[in-house]
Amino acid sequence: MDRKILYRHRDDEGTIEVVQERDARSLYFGSPSKQSSVRPDAPHELVLPYTRTLTAALLFRPEPRRILLVGLGGGALAHFFLHHFPEARVEAVENRAEVVAVARDFFALPLDHPRLTVHLREAGSFLAEPGTAPREGWDLIVADAYNSEGPDPATLLEDFYQRCRSGMHPEGVLAANLWSSRRRRLRAALDAMERVFGAPVYRLQARGRANVSAFAGRGGLPAEPGPTLADRARSLEERIGLAYERYLADLEPNRRTWLDAIFP
Repeated sequence: MDRKILYRHRDDEGTIEVVQERDARSLYFGSPSKQSSVRPDAPHELVLPYTRTLTAALLFRPEPRRILLVGLGGGALAHFFLHHFPEARVEAVENRAEVVAVARDFFALPLDHPRLTVHLREAGSFLAEPGTAPREGWDLIVADAYNSEGPDPATLLEDFYQRCRSGMHPEGVLAANLWSSRRRRLRAALDAMERVFGAPVYRLQARGRANVSAFAGRGGLPAEPGPTLADRARSLEERIGLAYERYLADLEPNRRTWLDAIFP
């Protein structure tokens, strides 16, 4: 059987399903879109294209030591960073206890790992609380909080981006998973990121997919990719095995004309 439902849970916050699909196990939040996919025999290998493109933030911050994941899902990104960055401490903030339990029970997320901390909190209040960020600030924040309708609306607002910026290292980077199927919401999120972080905000769309990753830096990002980023892309690709040279080639600064081309 190519597809088998392993677990289903429904509460006031929606549906959670865990489905075994050939060589990967996937998490759904009550819609056809996968929230996470993990291969049980290699959980650090990112299965979904959008999770891979989110890690293009490493082009701007290649050796993060303090990482915050906003939204846990099945824990694919936590597995990735724990595996590839043995000096890094990974924190995740997730507001649904059932999601944390599912990540542990069905996706082998090691909640007792000495470099992993999961906060059962609403992300906005967590980020606003004094003392939650490490003293040096987070080197990398990955915003990937989703529900059945797409990105959590609270994570698309200027206030959320401002709270992220306040907790970041001076050279820290934010990577945000957005969704291109709603033009106004996507444009508003990208514009809000630019107001908080300044230009350029870069976007990267997974080829053939609706997901758009956006990147911003507290200290600003390079106006144009240059030799340093090209060297980093080659090094990351050799070390991690993902297509960072292609991601670099596909990176584009946010421009209104890009959205107009997608949604004439």
